Amino acid sequence: MYYDHAPAPMQNLIRTTLARASVVIALGSAWAARLQQIAPAANVVVIPNAIKLRTTVDQVAPAQVQVVFLGELCERKGIDVLLDAWGAMMATGCAGDAKLIVAGWGEIDRARVQIASLGIGDSVHLAGWLSAPDSQALLAASHVLVLPSINEGQPMAILEAMTRGLCVVSTTVGGIPEMIGDAEGLLVRPGDRSALAGALLRVVVSEDARRRFGANARLRVERQFDIDVVSRTFGEMYQEVIASHPYLRSDFKATSFKMFDRLKH
Repeated sequence: MYYDHAPAPMQNLIRTTLARASVVIALGSAWAARLQQIAPAANVVVIPNAIKLRTTVDQVAPAQVQVVFLGELCERKGIDVLLDAWGAMMATGCAGDAKLIVAGWGEIDRARVQIASLGIGDSVHLAGWLSAPDSQALLAASHVLVLPSINEGQPMAILEAMTRGLCVVSTTVGGIPEMIGDAEGLLVRPGDRSALAGALLRVVVSEDARRRFGANARLRVERQFDIDVVSRTFGEMYQEVIASHPYLRSDFKATSFKMFDRLKH
């Protein structure tokens, strides 16, 4: 959007900068394609976000299935769509005592008004902004992460859920389909309230579905998004860049590798 709305001289500067860089990193193939459209001569490579492996959650919920939304409460994250979908799901009478925890900053008052108008206050809790430790504790105590984004990159909230083996319900936007496939969770069209309600109901009522999606998501993190895997990819990329520039001083090379090793840990 920044590029599209920039004046012609700025667009030219952006294209030149991207083309002259040794490597341009994109978080997913969708963003890589967009960058390549802007600067066809750029060397664009895809390297995903990374996450440390964490203890998996128990998907058995004898008392109450807990669904969590974690992020900014705004239209871009689909919070209004989520609340409407949650209301539709609860109206079916099939979701039992499921609970939705909405944690984050943003348009909290607007969400509170919508919750009241839908009459779902008994099953929805607005937790507000949470510290990092509290957010981690909330995810560890939940069974499903829902993120019905309208526009998105590669959300860390989804990776945090996947590394714990949580079931994920999200949308087919940005880099999300490259994180969550058919085996790792449920994706719906952005803004589709009915489809979101159906996806939520499916995983709320089925422990087997939650367990299966969560286990597959965890395996995908281990193969593709684990910080050790991604760090090796970055290391190989830096080695290739440095090897292609023999004029770089050896002490610069050593410093670069030491800095990267510290970042990895």
